[in-house]
Amino acid sequence: MARSRKPQEDPIEAYNRLQREYLGRRIQSTMYPKRTPYVLRRIEEVIRFGEFQPGERVLDVRCGMGRHAFLLVERGFQVEGLDLSPFLIERMREFDGGRYNIPVYCADIHQPPEELYGRYDA
Repeated sequence: MARSRKPQEDPIEAYNRLQREYLGRRIQSTMYPKRTPYVLRRIEEVIRFGEFQPGERVLDVRCGMGRHAFLLVERGFQVEGLDLSPFLIERMREFDGGRYNIPVYCADIHQPPEELYGRYDA
């Protein structure tokens, strides 16, 4: 009798599934949206390197709990987020507390929602 083979899971989907499982169980302290000298320096370096100007539309890919998104909004950027983890998106909304109301999409960057195409400066 022949064995039936289980279809192979797409490698990207397998990785995404593992990431969602991992990020739904444990939050690393470095993921919290804190104003540390390191995070502030990183934001300034990204803005300078990209020659970004306040008012530009930015998509924060892997926005997590808003560590970078909140600081970008405070510097005058129009920010939206994209993250794979519904758990982290919920934590972001909790940390936001209604201050910024950043639109966030739960999807993989390899297959973003069509409405995101062509909307961002960075």
